[in-house]
Amino acid sequence: MIFRQKDGDQSVPGNDAERGASFDLPIAVAVLTALGELSGSRIQNTLIIGEMGLDGSVRKVPGILPIVAEAKEREVRRCIVPEEKIRRRQL
Repeated sequence: MIFRQKDGDQSVPGNDAERGASFDLPIAVAVLTALGELSGSRIQNTLIIGEMGLDGSVRKVPGILPIVAEAKEREVRRCIVPEEKIRRRQL
């Protein structure tokens, strides 16, 4: 998720702009939504964090806690994170 700041600049939570693979899972969800396979209202105001493997598995990414903290500050209502991170990162 890219947040638009008041001055028009864009920022990536957790200062992780260099990790392009972190965007493949949210892009896959966007494609599924565009194809009508997933309801857009179900993911509205949701931050999706994780990498997608070539086999379709969801992988963890580093820096989830600062990303989720930033999302909370920006009033994102829900964060979807890789299952293996849930216990450690519940907020």
